[in-house]
Amino acid sequence: MEARAIKEYIYQNEKIELSKEIIIEFVEHICEDEDKIYIACSFGKDSIVLVDLVRQLYPSIPIVFSDTGLEYKGIYKLKEKYDNRTERKCL
Repeated sequence: MEARAIKEYIYQNEKIELSKEIIIEFVEHICEDEDKIYIACSFGKDSIVLVDLVRQLYPSIPIVFSDTGLEYKGIYKLKEKYDNRTERKCL
């Protein structure tokens, strides 16, 4: 691995660890109750990253998906892979 790739890898891991620290701070010190939290998720790339990070730390936090009826077909297939989710139909 060349030096630039190693630096990028370290940078990405630092971002991930910082994101996890922020999630922990929010859940444990701001909300104080894991049962009052949910993840709003569109199942787009950014939402999936957030779900993955939160679920690594707090697997029981539920996902809420608001179905507008305008999502790509792939979104519907992807959301089926996640348990503990609630769906809301938007009209």
